[in-house]
Amino acid sequence: MRNSSHRFLWAKGSFAPITNRGDSTFGECKTLIRSSTSWFPMIKSRLSARGRRGFTLVELLVVVLILAILMAVALPLYVSSVNDASRKTCRANMQSIANAAQAWKVKTRAADFSALATSLDPLVDDLGTIPTAPNGGIYSIVVTGSFAPEGGGTAITVPTGGLAVKSGATDPGECGAFIPGAMTK
Repeated sequence: MRNSSHRFLWAKGSFAPITNRGDSTFGECKTLIRSSTSWFPMIKSRLSARGRRGFTLVELLVVVLILAILMAVALPLYVSSVNDASRKTCRANMQSIANAAQAWKVKTRAADFSALATSLDPLVDDLGTIPTAPNGGIYSIVVTGSFAPEGGGTAITVPTGGLAVKSGATDPGECGAFIPGAMTK
């Protein structure tokens, strides 16, 4: 076991035993420690004074510039993905309505879909609730003739004995119409 009166101190690149007996090694090391740590308060005061100043104008402008670039890239992507999700929701709703109309026709043994042209209420049993378009529009079923989509575009002709589901969408190309077995915009 070591003598408890010996302590080790880093001095001049090596560990040197220091004793409390008053020998010259202890005094030299004390002086060395005092002289080598005298620069700590000066650095500490500089760092704390610098820390209290805050950000410079250039640093703030760089941060604002980076945020502006990120927004210029991210905002159009976000708007595009929201519109795409709305369009896909509308298409899925129209597909569900068309499937429910087909099921209604089989259950009721109806000759055509003319009873659904005025109201979608007979489809509540299959749908649960009548969906509404993402923009708040109302879906309707067209059973004869042709019609132009709400937002404009080319006329859509309903096949004989078939049906078309259209949305009350006001944005051109947002939802359009859906004919089972045909792709429309």
